[in-house]
Amino acid sequence: SQGLPARIERSATLIPTAGGEYGVMERFAKQFIDRIVAERNDYLLEMDAIGWNSLLDGKRLKGDMALSESKVVIKRAKAIVDKYEKRTAALLEETRAQANAVNLSKSNRKAFLTGFEEGLSESASQIDELWMLEKHAVQQFEKIILLLASSKGWVVQGERILFYRDDELDRFNTHVANIQKIAQRQEQIQTRNRAAALRRLESSKTALQR
Repeated sequence: SQGLPARIERSATLIPTAGGEYGVMERFAKQFIDRIVAERNDYLLEMDAIGWNSLLDGKRLKGDMALSESKVVIKRAKAIVDKYEKRTAALLEETRAQANAVNLSKSNRKAFLTGFEEGLSESASQIDELWMLEKHAVQQFEKIILLLASSKGWVVQGERILFYRDDELDRFNTHVANIQKIAQRQEQIQTRNRAAALRRLESSKTALQR
């Protein structure tokens, strides 16, 4: 509701439901998805550790009226985003190398690698968009902190930030709305990614059964 990303539940089991070569492919796909989810959750845990989820918390802001601590959190958040964007790119390349080593018969290997490359290309594009959106979200939070730093006057009442000037309140609300839109777009991409992965898996199963 605050536009902050939530952790994704990891799969309870990586054991394939099918046997044979389809089972090999299913296990590979599940392991890949699980590693992507694990990376995402590690990222969120690291962001939480620097106090990201409480950046605009009223109680915290009352103790940081000079906003020096807030600016440090923003700086650390940018570094973490860059770090995990690079880690995700490395994971995709590592997965490509692992795909080439999957033990499949010659007749199925070519089709598997072709499908894998198509799926990976689509996933990589969407993952790039997710990280771009993540950077935009951090920028919106930074703009809020900069707005507070240059404000003509603001106070915290309970959990609400109140501005003395309407134009500053309007700018604040715009940034918050942008953060929520970004979070919604990220959720749409993640949902679409999961659905596409399942479709590709079923398509592979159908092809092997022919």
